[in-house]
Amino acid sequence: MLSSMQTIQLETCNKSVSLQPGWEERTHTDGRIFFINHNTKKTQWEDPRLQNVAITGPVSFPYVALHIFQ
Repeated sequence: MLSSMQTIQLETCNKSVSLQPGWEERTHTDGRIFFINHNTKKTQWEDPRLQNVAITGPVSFPYVALHIFQ
C-alpha cells in the first residue's frame, strides 16, 4: 500500500498525461479534485490516469520518484 506522500507524488507525475476522451477534471467546493466520466455519467475521486495500465505502464511512477520520496 502506498503512503499519502507516495500517492501525491504519483498524482503529480501523472498530471502531464492527458485524461482520456470523455473525462474531465474539476475542483469541488471544498478544494478536492474529482473526475467526471461523461461517457458513463459517473464521477470519482481517484485519478483515472492512475488506473489505466496502458497509459501508466506496468510501473506507475519512475524509480527515482520512489527512491527519493519513500
